[in-house]
Amino acid sequence: MGSTDHINIEYIVVHVKGEWVLSNAKIILIPEKMDEKINDAVETSEVIVGHVRTRLVLKRLQEFVRNLQVGRLKVLDVDYAFAKDSSLSTYSPSAHQKSDYSVPQLEIRVDQTGGLSQHINMLAVNNELRSGRRPFDGLHDLLTYYQFSRDGHFPNEQKISLSLRSPTDFDLNACTLSENRLTIQVRRRSGFTKELLAIGVRQFPVPHITRRMQVIDLMTWKKGSQGFDIGRLQLDLEECTTVELMLTAGGFAVQQVFITDKNKSLNPRLAAYKKFDPDLKCLDDFLEPEMKSGRDLEQGVATLLYLLGAVCTNPPATDAPDIFAETRSGRLAIVECTVKLTDVRAKAAKLISRRHALTFNADGSGPTHDLLAVLVVSMPKIKIPLEDDFLAKNQILLVTREGLQQAKTRLEFPPDLDELYLGSVEHLKRQMSAALGLAAPFA
Repeated sequence: MGSTDHINIEYIVVHVKGEWVLSNAKIILIPEKMDEKINDAVETSEVIVGHVRTRLVLKRLQEFVRNLQVGRLKVLDVDYAFAKDSSLSTYSPSAHQKSDYSVPQLEIRVDQTGGLSQHINMLAVNNELRSGRRPFDGLHDLLTYYQFSRDGHFPNEQKISLSLRSPTDFDLNACTLSENRLTIQVRRRSGFTKELLAIGVRQFPVPHITRRMQVIDLMTWKKGSQGFDIGRLQLDLEECTTVELMLTAGGFAVQQVFITDKNKSLNPRLAAYKKFDPDLKCLDDFLEPEMKSGRDLEQGVATLLYLLGAVCTNPPATDAPDIFAETRSGRLAIVECTVKLTDVRAKAAKLISRRHALTFNADGSGPTHDLLAVLVVSMPKIKIPLEDDFLAKNQILLVTREGLQQAKTRLEFPPDLDELYLGSVEHLKRQMSAALGLAAPFA
């Protein structure tokens, strides 16, 4: 916390039985210098959504965090808490904001299902928001504006999320690889000791032991803006298509990126696709669609599988799976995609039925061959109801937002899909044995 310049807070509180109860809060500890202090709120008779940006001296910041750990948001004139006698749990989720960025996080959650939306008169709140001094088109618009919801639904979970931004990161626009010359540029909070940094380099193709190195000592530094110093390095490499950069601070990994020579590629499919979507922005949008655009997810997943080396199709038949995917050696997978939590079991049932039709004989005997059934859900794993045992018993591979993001990081160096396929089949068999309470068939 010593490298934090200020904090940014966004929160929701709900009026419940005469008291204002904290529903959700997002807090980020930020190393950049604060440009503007904020203490603002959009208020209705039943819901308040607020925004605070301020500096706290270290002692006050430590006190602020201690309050968060017991479910209380107390800063400036803001003082709200979870409902009295709430049972709380604390844990550190994996970062999912960006697949190439590690953001240390802490969550304090209320241990109960269902949020506070049942206490809100939606019609009254929507009318107040539309007629307010700064009009919002109902609670849907307000929650989306403050990014508490991608689809405008009121959060089911009551939680406080605390994130710590790193005191150092790559300037991705200034990191390049061209004709085997690598340029690296990194920012470092001026008060953060540069001796605590490390930048690992791994070169492709053939990341041999001699093509791996630490380069932080080769950096030259100068004063930057916003309280940061800028480090820069140019390095001539042997024949190189892509470089992986791994940034650590104080022994903790904070950023991992791949820098690719735009005129070279280890994946010709990806090189061709990037001619039309150079930053993969369209692919990102399709892999995380709005609730009303569920069909986009199917197209995004099919594109991702194709870029990983599969042969894919979106069959037009209404009773067919969303996607057929085939590996180089002809192993087949069927894929169903959904953006709705309520569709998990329904989509799984379709997979079970379609897998049976494809792998068993007409008289029901069989199975005649392996077929991998994959359910893709565009939301984080934590938001999906506990369906692990059901999916395991029915041999269905679940892929969530984290899995999609991880697959994206492998596009430059596509995996062996046949090896991945066989590994997934064995993994499912072990999961099924565990779910049924049987001895695992594999050591």
